[in-house]
Amino acid sequence: MIEILNRKNIFIFMFVFFSMGNVRGNSMDNNIWSFLELLRKEFIMPVDKFSEITGVKVNLEYYNEFTIFYRAEGVKLSENINIGSIDLRANGNELHFPSILSFDISGRCITLNDIKDKFSHLEIVDYPGGHSLNDVTTYATKNDSHGVRLGFSFAEKNPDCLARVVIRK
Repeated sequence: MIEILNRKNIFIFMFVFFSMGNVRGNSMDNNIWSFLELLRKEFIMPVDKFSEITGVKVNLEYYNEFTIFYRAEGVKLSENINIGSIDLRANGNELHFPSILSFDISGRCITLNDIKDKFSHLEIVDYPGGHSLNDVTTYATKNDSHGVRLGFSFAEKNPDCLARVVIRK
């Protein structure tokens, strides 16, 4: 009975997502720092509310008993910054609260100093293993009061420019 209810909830959830558009429109301040702050702040919302508030339309990719996997459309921000390859994962057993969100950043170069100007207390949480130019050095913030942490990855192929952001709870 519980499994049938869970499947029914997932189908209702899928319907909501496939019918949602970008309801936020142009009301969001369209720079990278406002976008990151909005994502961080809304990361504690269920995925459907998260999508509604951020304007990032997500599509269900697949799920298992532990995790629901979504892909999202890219977002173009001001100052020639493009967000792409958006991967959102939600806990399958917690009414679809996000657990991890990651995305690539391209366009204008965002440096480590740019990030340090906004987030002063960063620690290195990952570093290149020397096997690939796609290896990354990742700097992360401390967990905020809701347990949300931002990670900023710089790939070896272009170590001066931000390549990927990961937000996790």
